[in-house]
Amino acid sequence: MAAITGRGESQKIWYYHTDLTGTVHEVTAPDGTLVWAGYQAGFGENRGDISNSGAYFEQPLRLPGQYYDEDTGLHYNLFRYYAPECGRFISQDPIGLAGGINLYAYAPNPLSYIDPLGLCKLRGSDGRYRSAQNIQEEIGGLPNFAGKTPGEIRQTLRNRGYSSVQAYSGGEVWTKIT
Repeated sequence: MAAITGRGESQKIWYYHTDLTGTVHEVTAPDGTLVWAGYQAGFGENRGDISNSGAYFEQPLRLPGQYYDEDTGLHYNLFRYYAPECGRFISQDPIGLAGGINLYAYAPNPLSYIDPLGLCKLRGSDGRYRSAQNIQEEIGGLPNFAGKTPGEIRQTLRNRGYSSVQAYSGGEVWTKIT
């Protein structure tokens, strides 16, 4: 993953290095110089940022789907806030028990399972939690939606076992709960 900051002469490219779940561990410049490294404990608690750029380098990405909120110290998922020091969301799951019996849980093991939206842990067709390695497999298995109508896209997703929930910001969010 890469990020481009600035414009024109001040434009810079940063390369983000992640583990198999998508958690950022290092950021480098195009020449390979390490500009940021971070260590996170098991459930995403930040245990220190190391900036080697000579200036403060802000890297707000945390566990997959999470963005660090400097004002609260919490991690923002699309649907709710997560408190990494206790490994729990601070509000109930907006999809209720469909996301699991514990309405505040993240995932059983954040080193290999993820909950990127704050809705549910990813599960396979056998009902077992899915490894994060299979996420690209799932996304890669979707057809090309270019030129399709919203109705055609919805029908394709339903046929593949997806269901939608209303997003707080409006629109729909599709997820697969088995």
